[in-house]
Amino acid sequence: MTTGQHTAATGGVATPAPGRRAAEQSRPECDHWLGTEARYCQEADGVRRYLPGHRCPAHTPRALQGLPEITPGPGWPAHRATPNPAPTNAAPARPADAVTSAVYVDLDGKRARYECLRPGCTQPLEGPVYGDDVKPFVDTIRTDHPARCTGVSR
Repeated sequence: MTTGQHTAATGGVATPAPGRRAAEQSRPECDHWLGTEARYCQEADGVRRYLPGHRCPAHTPRALQGLPEITPGPGWPAHRATPNPAPTNAAPARPADAVTSAVYVDLDGKRARYECLRPGCTQPLEGPVYGDDVKPFVDTIRTDHPARCTGVSR
């Protein structure tokens, strides 16, 4: 963006360069570097902010990868539409097939941990365990933890 000189008359604020309107200068321009032309794109139509900077539709991260743009979804799910739900003291009823825990095993079985998602669990995370302890941990954690967490074995 080109500007005129700072002067005492403008209070030290940069003035628009001759030939450019102030409204045009406030519009973001594409920051993509065109290496073959040794200049920035500077397209102003349809420019949006991305992590690498302002980009026009031709230079978005997905466009540069040759991929189509992701279409916007429907927005918040309907169950999240109420802004301030009424507080309840009772725990919500869980369906019989609700996910209540997760076992994570990674690094080709060299590390494992367990995460309990039950409300009121006093020890929601167990592990991680490493090496030879992984297999016994994975084999027993799904029955041992609920017994400690709720007092009921599965």
